[in-house]
Amino acid sequence: MPARRRRKAGGSFETFCIEQILLHVRLTDPTTEAYFYRTHGGVEVDLVLRLRGRLVPIEIKLGTSPPDTTSLERCCRYLDVTRGYVVNLRHDVTEIRRGILMTGLRELLEELRLSPPIP
Repeated sequence: MPARRRRKAGGSFETFCIEQILLHVRLTDPTTEAYFYRTHGGVEVDLVLRLRGRLVPIEIKLGTSPPDTTSLERCCRYLDVTRGYVVNLRHDVTEIRRGILMTGLRELLEELRLSPPIP
């Protein structure tokens, strides 16, 4: 597949995932807020949720291989959170770095639905 088509497919997958995540988490918590994270230094994360009082950084990648998680790890450190997610085409949950879970969309939605609120 040419690089241009892959970028379009990746962007479409990212948009689809963000729409589905927001739809589902707002059914659980209508006050959920969503952000795009980018620093002046070029660190980017596709989606950061404020869900039931906690921040949840999420990176979205088309494919099944573990991606470079540098930006996601930096975002987690800056936001002082212990867990971040990479959503891709997998159907399992795998910790690919300390505190970084790679998972499919369905599995992420289940994880977010079941995660306890911050007291």
